[in-house]
Amino acid sequence: MEIIKDKFTDVELLRNDETTISKTCFGCHEEIESHSLYYVYKARAFKMKRVWHKFFLELPTEMEHPLHPLHLLRLDWLDVHCCDFCKRSGGWQWMYACSTCKFYVCLMCGGDATLKVFSSKSPEERETMKLKYG
Repeated sequence: MEIIKDKFTDVELLRNDETTISKTCFGCHEEIESHSLYYVYKARAFKMKRVWHKFFLELPTEMEHPLHPLHLLRLDWLDVHCCDFCKRSGGWQWMYACSTCKFYVCLMCGGDATLKVFSSKSPEERETMKLKYG
């Protein structure tokens, strides 16, 4: 399975031991907390380095999701798409998407938390969720 990090070169894994310096993840736009692991990527096209949460660059580029079992969802950088699960939108962001069905899932809903909620439901509730969101 390919992960995002495999698409980059010159990626360095560091620990955020500098508690006075604020670092914001280029992928999710959330702050990287002190003592967390993160990747630094220096692209030729950018004069500045991009900082990413460790977990973000280790996300799979494709995934199967129980709310959309028809097709694989692909991780993509998209504009103005609303998550079909939580309904959150916000301009350009990374989302798992099915271009065939125009189905979009944000990183939070595409991750473990949503899968745990889904797996805790009865078979009837799962089917209702699939019909509602997929």
